[in-house]
Amino acid sequence: GENTFTITVTFQEETSTYQLLVDNQRPTAPAITGGDSNWVSNPVTVSVKTPGDALSEVDHYEYYLTSTDTPPDDNTKATGELSIDNTKLEVTTKGTSYIYYRTVSKHENKSKWSSSAESHLETLLYSYGNEYESVTGGWFISDISPHNFTPLYSNLVKEADKMFNRVDAVRTSSNITTRKAVGVKNHKQLCFYFTYYIPQQDRTGQGIYLGFAINSYATAHTAIDLTEGTSAQKETTQCINIAVDSALYYPFIEIYNSHSANPYTGYVANTYIYLRRVYLR
Repeated sequence: GENTFTITVTFQEETSTYQLLVDNQRPTAPAITGGDSNWVSNPVTVSVKTPGDALSEVDHYEYYLTSTDTPPDDNTKATGELSIDNTKLEVTTKGTSYIYYRTVSKHENKSKWSSSAESHLETLLYSYGNEYESVTGGWFISDISPHNFTPLYSNLVKEADKMFNRVDAVRTSSNITTRKAVGVKNHKQLCFYFTYYIPQQDRTGQGIYLGFAINSYATAHTAIDLTEGTSAQKETTQCINIAVDSALYYPFIEIYNSHSANPYTGYVANTYIYLRRVYLR
């Protein structure tokens, strides 16, 4: 805590008295505000709501950013520093992050860490006008296995309605996928947002199979299969849980038509989709 010492110095019959203040009192932690417990597509901001206090005055704040919910302790190394005049921190790290602040006094005493703020920032893999090639390598349509790199189209054609051009089963199956495997670290789900149509016919063997794989359907990590016919176009968001966050995967959407005869009895129309958005969260 605060300790005051009195020092008396006598020199040639003159006596002087000094008081020495020793500050070993721990500052108080700040209260922080901001962040978001929901998944968002834009970076969130965190800042000090209630300042910390220090006997020798507050010099600056330290912050700690981590992907786990394990609170830091006194021995945890700070990620960075913030001045008392600008305590705002924009969190641009993709995936889930937890942010903590602590007070640092002018005598370099440090408070305990504050309670945490959260950030859950999606990683976009596709949206209209942006294929996020630095992450995905670009998107393309292929036939048969999604990663044989024999594309039918080098890039998907886009229409003015801000969606992919209609993609259907131009052969036995058509696949939308990425040229590069995508890292899923710090994310919990892979999500596809699209409009689709599956004809309401008996035994056509048509549907949509979507998920992510190491290199082919035989190594699919997990996937969702849509087979129920629709009377009209249907809008949906389909999310797939990620069990292991350290791997690299290819997201894919297969639009398949597995009827055995061509033309198949009763066959009228192909299944098709308009892909709108793909993201990790």
